Amino acid sequence: MTIYRMWAKKGHQPVLLAPPSRKGVHLAGVVEPATGRVLVEFVQRLKAVDFQQFLLRVLGVFGGKGKIWIVLDNAPAHKAKCLQPFLDSINSQLELIFLPPYAPDLNVIERFWRFTRKECTHDTYYSTFMGFIKALETHFTKYAQPSPEIRSLCAIS
Repeated sequence: MTIYRMWAKKGHQPVLLAPPSRKGVHLAGVVEPATGRVLVEFVQRLKAVDFQQFLLRVLGVFGGKGKIWIVLDNAPAHKAKCLQPFLDSINSQLELIFLPPYAPDLNVIERFWRFTRKECTHDTYYSTFMGFIKALETHFTKYAQPSPEIRSLCAIS
């Protein structure tokens, strides 16, 4: 849960319930800015092997219509040397483009992550961790199809 904005009586600090643990989730995701379509998967930890599996999933979902370019940050899993043979083998289908360091605003998935936090975690209490996971799954399923809302969110102006 994150505290965002809410109405409160002047001079009275609102009291919010908070989960008793600090559990979290790890996600891998891509946004197709032209359509607003999103693909997100839960991952244990984002290691090179997990990233490779995610790229195969991206090819399965978005492939077949021409080459795919994915804009990424410089996370170690994205640049692992053990990925190079795999990336070379799919070079005609998919290419990775790395952003300069400290430029998250250029990455459209970061906009989607902020939107997800706003929709799913701001000022929201989940009594169980599974309730939180279900809310995320519902949110990601909603945007797995083309969405004008996400398309607008990811528009670069």
